[in-house]
Amino acid sequence: MPNIKRLTEYYELLCDELNKNGYKLRGRTAERSFESDFKPDYDNLDLTIMYITDDYKTYDYLNNRGLINHDLCHFCGDFLGSDKLYFTEPTHNIKIEICRSCNTKGKIQQTIYKDMLKPKSGCLFLVLVLLIIFLCILIIPKTLYD
Repeated sequence: MPNIKRLTEYYELLCDELNKNGYKLRGRTAERSFESDFKPDYDNLDLTIMYITDDYKTYDYLNNRGLINHDLCHFCGDFLGSDKLYFTEPTHNIKIEICRSCNTKGKIQQTIYKDMLKPKSGCLFLVLVLLIIFLCILIIPKTLYD
């Protein structure tokens, strides 16, 4: 069960530590680059770890000081115990600890997305049939008149 309070306090601690030591969140919008203090994304707390890991030095700083909690799911705030799985952050391939429930939720979303992108076999069959008919119309008349 998600523990939003625990996760909020944890991310507030990490963000405060980064801000006190001069680390800045850097990004880019369509109009300009920006730099700001770190703060938890209260609407999507699980994105906060993605902001932190976006700069490997930032994550490394926290990890070297023992502030990254490797027994906490970074997406929902549950304690992991021995049931530890990992989400690999795509930019720097940092492994982030997550629980089985969040891992399953992500796989279900990925499966749905992949299914949406799969070409439908009926469309491919129709294209092949139309191609064969088109070639027959072009080739057969030429062979009859030659």
